This record gives sequence, C-alpha cells and structure tokens, in this order.
Amino acid sequence: MSEVCAPWTDEQVANLNEYQQRGMFHPFTCQCPHPGRVLVAERDGWKCPNGKCGHKQTWAHIAMANGTINQITYPWEKQR
Repeated sequence: MSEVCAPWTDEQVANLNEYQQRGMFHPFTCQCPHPGRVLVAERDGWKCPNGKCGHKQTWAHIAMANGTINQITYPWEKQR
C-alpha cells in the first residue's frame, strides 16, 4: 500500500481521523504504555493525544488519507 506524508490537507486530516474512530480496522496508536493511545491526525502529522510522550508520525496509507477505506462497509451494515 502506498503512503502519503504530512503535511496533509484539511480533507485528508478529516479522513484520517474518521478512519481512527471508525473501528473497522485497528487504528494507528502510540507505542507508549498509557491509556488513550489512538493517534490524532493534524496537518503536520499524527500526534499522541496524551501530549506528554511526544510521539509523532508523519505518514499514512493513501487509502486512509483519501477516504476510500472509510467507504468500506461490513456486509451486514445498511448502506446509507
């Protein structure tokens, strides 16, 4: 899968954060052993919501950033 590096557009940030909250796939997480490790996308990259560990990641899969992966549904989900 190809990658896209930060800085990201506002649309890409929204798509990445939707992916993180959707729960269909495992989200990107911080490697530190604290609660609330799901990374939050900002224009300059992924950041740990804890804010104390300083974890930052600057890449994401293209399908996450362009939102196509967010359009995948489980077979039992109703189409909207």
